[in-house]
Amino acid sequence: MDVSDLKKSIRNFQKLEGPKITADKVRTLFDSNDFKTTYAELMTEVPKELHRDLMEFAAEGIDKITNSVENVDDTDEIQYMIAINYMLLKCEWTLMNCQLNYKIMATGEDPDQIDMFKASIITALLAQVEPYLNDQATQEITTILNSRIREMVEAA
Repeated sequence: MDVSDLKKSIRNFQKLEGPKITADKVRTLFDSNDFKTTYAELMTEVPKELHRDLMEFAAEGIDKITNSVENVDDTDEIQYMIAINYMLLKCEWTLMNCQLNYKIMATGEDPDQIDMFKASIITALLAQVEPYLNDQATQEITTILNSRIREMVEAA
């Protein structure tokens, strides 16, 4: 599959119904008072020595989402980018929680604080993105994720 084929496959998403989020809204998504309050409350629980690492972690997560729509003008495609970002975060959150729970079960010890706070930051990011998900876009991305990569490459 060459670059032109990839561009065509990206642009083969279906047209979406309903309200759509714009790139400008995505760029300001994390500037809301709700998000700032949630984040500030979370950071009050964080030991001072973890602040910088967790602030960088949160900034990276926000940047991934906002940068993903940097060159996307089409609002349908922005909806797909939001769905992809949401699923990536949700997978990261699920994996992290599984690892934390297995550590507790295996050792009887509490997991590292930084990992617990990272999971909380991902939860806050998910909560901020979730209201802007388009069900149709989410379903189409889910279908793509459920397809085996070998089948997708062979079909292209």
